[in-house]
Amino acid sequence: MTKDPEKNSTAIALSNFWLAKSYLTSKKHRRAAEAMSLALKVFDEVAPTGHYTLTGHAFMIQILEKQGKKDEATKHCQMIGKAQPIDVNREQIPLYRFVPQYPSTRQEGNVIIEFTVDEQGFVKNPKAIDGENMKLFSKSALKAVVDYRFAPRFENGQP
Repeated sequence: MTKDPEKNSTAIALSNFWLAKSYLTSKKHRRAAEAMSLALKVFDEVAPTGHYTLTGHAFMIQILEKQGKKDEATKHCQMIGKAQPIDVNREQIPLYRFVPQYPSTRQEGNVIIEFTVDEQGFVKNPKAIDGENMKLFSKSALKAVVDYRFAPRFENGQP
């Protein structure tokens, strides 16, 4: 161990970060949340807009959503949005998502979904606007996108 306390705490935080990811992979969500919380206490202080900080918050969203703790996950969505301003000309990437259940058919297709992201990072007013075999796939796509989470955009310090 080094004698610099900041380096020690950062090394321990990094260990907790990787431990949390391991717990998440093993579906041990409570343990994952505990380890990632310890890591984020340090990362938020040392490098609030750093890679591990933002990635840690994104993993916390995933962990908390899997536990059904949407309100707690919202805090992490907002922290990411506040720390890393969103370019309105760039497509947003969901922080939490899953693959929709596709209909049991051998047909291919795609659906373009339009929606709004609210101040808490939730999807609002989704609608299928275009696609190939849209009728076949839109129900599954809409059902999946409703549970996606995003970092909200901040204007004048407010989500």
